Amino acid sequence: DFVRRLLTANPQKRSTAEACMSHPWMLAVKEVLSDKTPAKFRAELLLRRLHIFKDMDPRCQSTIAEFLKFVEVPAGEMIVRHKVAPDSMFFVNAGSAQTLVNGEEVDLVTTGGFFGEAAILITGVHIADVRAVGTGWRNSRHGVRAKDVTELFALERHDLETILLSFPALKSRLLAVGAAYVLRVQRAKQALVFHPDLEPIPLDHHIPDGKHAAGVQDG
Repeated sequence: DFVRRLLTANPQKRSTAEACMSHPWMLAVKEVLSDKTPAKFRAELLLRRLHIFKDMDPRCQSTIAEFLKFVEVPAGEMIVRHKVAPDSMFFVNAGSAQTLVNGEEVDLVTTGGFFGEAAILITGVHIADVRAVGTGWRNSRHGVRAKDVTELFALERHDLETILLSFPALKSRLLAVGAAYVLRVQRAKQALVFHPDLEPIPLDHHIPDGKHAAGVQDG
């Protein structure tokens, strides 16, 4: 009805700008936007695109969006560090982040990816460094050349743990994705020249096989 009125050929019968703004459809949009901060709205748009939420209760996404905090990290700065206990998991909204083992890139998490779930649910500490790359061109050998930021949404650990109690299916998916990440990092460490700081990864949780995690970025 709203679009039909806009496309009316006769200008005398076509809705005025004032009438359009007072149309129930526009009023509904204004009401929705008034209840959402820009950051929350962007967070919901990001979560809708993530494969890990496919066919899942839509309340899961909206619940997570309530707790997400927008963070900008300048390119070249560390987001998480190896051996440090995790306080959040992160969703990449724009730009990318490098996973580093002994300074070498072993993974790249791009827009729509996430990381940090493995440290919370499986290992208890971060098993690699993660560095912001930003949205520009990057070269892992020569370092970061882009002088911009990586946009993230952070979900604090206690909020994630609370959410997973209500949505156990999400926990199963995160465990599978996290397990695949842990195995990739383990293989990367084994491939590198021995370094005294690269000890075996302690596991305090049974790792699923990760076969359902295909196509989902992780960290």
